[in-house]
Amino acid sequence: MPDISHLKNLVRLNVSWCPCLIEIPGLGKLTHLQHLGIDYCDSLRKLEKPQNLKEPIKVHFIGCDKLSRRSYREWKVPTTIAMGIDTGEEEANILESILVSGCLDFVITNGRANVQVSDLLGKSVLLYFSTYQSPSCYALFLKLVEAYHEKKAKDEAFEVIFIPFVHDRVAFKKYFSRMPWLALPFDDPRILSLFSKLEIHDIPKLVALGPRGQIITEEGRSLLEAYGADAYPFTDDHIEDMVNSWPEKLPHALHCHELQLTPWVHYTCDGCQEMGSV
Repeated sequence: MPDISHLKNLVRLNVSWCPCLIEIPGLGKLTHLQHLGIDYCDSLRKLEKPQNLKEPIKVHFIGCDKLSRRSYREWKVPTTIAMGIDTGEEEANILESILVSGCLDFVITNGRANVQVSDLLGKSVLLYFSTYQSPSCYALFLKLVEAYHEKKAKDEAFEVIFIPFVHDRVAFKKYFSRMPWLALPFDDPRILSLFSKLEIHDIPKLVALGPRGQIITEEGRSLLEAYGADAYPFTDDHIEDMVNSWPEKLPHALHCHELQLTPWVHYTCDGCQEMGSV
């Protein structure tokens, strides 16, 4: 494709169904662009976002399998669009697009009661991918239970859904019986579909969805492990505000000198060269 940077007043660009298109040279220079269609550009690998835009851009991204999730985040486009989910529906129905398949339109409680996915619309939801024979899964489970009770007591518009990677029905029942939240039923076909759509390659995994079903972060596990329940609702703005509110230095009960805040657990004191951890 030729460089289009000279088309500075271009308002609408549609290159959908161009399977050989790898990049769009000059796209970043189009400051008046309002509509971009790149559906099913299977080979598209790079997508430069225009700077200093005059108006927000409406983007259609379906079927661009080789674009990274980072590209979607930079364009502030919900990753659900990248997965080929029909976004012609109201935004509030995106969660249904992820969790509903035909007549399978419910999740369950550990008392075996059905809860309609439609009842979860407008809530912040954590998709909890886990199994029962993993120490790391168990460690995350303990943290998640604590955070769930703390946040659920303050915010009813919050829910967790267990997506089980379990091959034994008895083990599933035993594991799920300890959970206060919802789950997809054992051996439900939607489980593999979610693993595929969200590209889940390792567990445990905690994917945070916003009230419209949009993906907030796929790094819920690391955020929960680092910040506990305070990580909720897992948005970048919330995490940034929380971290910025911390003091730059603080005393530590096990060391006589004031310590400066860093990302590291272990430290070497500049004052006395003593080593320790917090």
